[in-house]
Amino acid sequence: MAALPATRRADFPRFVDRPAPGTAGPLRGHPLAWAGIAEPTFAASVAKDVPTTSDFAYFRFHGRNAKEWWTGDAESRYRYHYDAAEIGELAERLRAAMREVRLMFAYFNNHWQAYAPRNATDLKRTLGLPVKNLQMTLDFPEKTGGAAGV
Repeated sequence: MAALPATRRADFPRFVDRPAPGTAGPLRGHPLAWAGIAEPTFAASVAKDVPTTSDFAYFRFHGRNAKEWWTGDAESRYRYHYDAAEIGELAERLRAAMREVRLMFAYFNNHWQAYAPRNATDLKRTLGLPVKNLQMTLDFPEKTGGAAGV
């Protein structure tokens, strides 16, 4: 285990279902967290739930644009605005992790139409965290591959 980092890092697991039993054990006590990921659900999707292995958690929300995930480019693949029900689901994942860690990071993939800041604000409100209201004049067109836009 000497090769593990001395500073906090997150790794994206590439398990289709769930890490094999016992895989997380040797990582516990080291500053290495498996990243929780949100993406479209396919047979080859990475694991939705991963074990807590550190005192911090890292989540990366890529969006669920299934229609363009494999055929689109970086701009179209991540064009996704989470609806209220989806934000609620993500909030539940974060609440569960909060019971096990001291520090948490949650990131939304950014998009030129500012989906990441909007999604992050919606998530903070859902979690009951303070939000500074900013003037937003952006229109959110109907998203591709998911529920209607806001």
